Amino acid sequence: ESLLLTYSRFHHHYHSTFPGKIRDLGCTAAHICYVATGRAEAALIANESYQDLAAACIIVEAAGGKIYKLDGSEFLLNE
Repeated sequence: ESLLLTYSRFHHHYHSTFPGKIRDLGCTAAHICYVATGRAEAALIANESYQDLAAACIIVEAAGGKIYKLDGSEFLLNE
């Protein structure tokens, strides 16, 4: 079954039609690692600074993935 990891107030901000489970592990780093290892389909992260996501970019890119913004554009650290 598919897994989407997100922040705790996700359901208050968005209506989701994701067909799998939606969970909050309480740790952005854990969410990133689950996605990087293929244990989750995606992670929606909110209110994190670019500095906080620097390590996430390295982990995901090393696993062959990419990080995208909600508008579909690629997340770049040098913005």
